[in-house]
Amino acid sequence: MEKRILDPHSYAYIFNELDPFITMVFVLIKPEAVYIIDTYCGSEYMAEIMADIENELKGKKLYVINTHFHWDHVWGNPYFEQTPIIAHYLCGTLMEESWETDLSEEGQHFKGEKRLVKPTVLIEDAGSWENEDIYIFHTPGHTRDGLSVLDKKSDFLYVGDNLERPIIQIYENNLDVYTDTLNKYVQMNPKQIHAGHSLAITLTEIEETIQYIDALKTGKPLELGDSFCQEIHESNQRYAAAEE
Repeated sequence: MEKRILDPHSYAYIFNELDPFITMVFVLIKPEAVYIIDTYCGSEYMAEIMADIENELKGKKLYVINTHFHWDHVWGNPYFEQTPIIAHYLCGTLMEESWETDLSEEGQHFKGEKRLVKPTVLIEDAGSWENEDIYIFHTPGHTRDGLSVLDKKSDFLYVGDNLERPIIQIYENNLDVYTDTLNKYVQMNPKQIHAGHSLAITLTEIEETIQYIDALKTGKPLELGDSFCQEIHESNQRYAAAEE
């Protein structure tokens, strides 16, 4: 685990067990509360983070946010069973539906208590959760239950897996909705944008992602220059074809 300080009150904890991907858990330290964005692959990883922020957590409320249901973002939830876990209302259902398959296919990455703990504070479609520190809002794209988090003080935006370098991964037949979400990010024009597997996404990269989705919609073949991106692109094409 590597700790990256984004600003004096915003941390990225970087994990590299899921090679070739890096995966981030973000921690936002506020005067009255601490917010943890995603819980990675198990309670043991979360225990490491909690030990690191122990002094900064004293006397403060704790909130956890699941940006979406995928296993590499929620398997640490058992550590926070007594903590409010904020997510889209579909997140828990989708976690439950994929639980056995995910354990069978990816269980070697689990580190800690293997138990399904679903979110407890639920956001509706097009809904939001807000206080003086943060604004959490529904942003479907990578998955239908996607949430993004705006830190109001730093103007940092955390987008889950809706953005990824070098190429996004698509799991829903919702390309128009995905584009709407990305355009919303552009309109917000935050100071920094961070994603679940990529730090410091630029507005130019968002525009390029929109262009990629537009190209997917045409159904025309794309050659992306390397085998890794090409493999992901071919998977993405399944959803573009299904949307037609």
